[in-house]
Amino acid sequence: MAKKKETELLVCPACGSTDMRWLLGGKLGDQYKCTKCNYQGIAVKGGAKFAKELKKK
Repeated sequence: MAKKKETELLVCPACGSTDMRWLLGGKLGDQYKCTKCNYQGIAVKGGAKFAKELKKK
């Protein structure tokens, strides 16, 4: 039986929220804004488990 692959989410590196909104993009990559803590910058990709772990820290 094949494992179900976990969906990748954009995660805020500051607070662990998955509620990220795209701001702009360019040669250096995409920039996002977190609607929970107002962080602006790069977002990390990860699954729901990863986001939960970030929120704990």
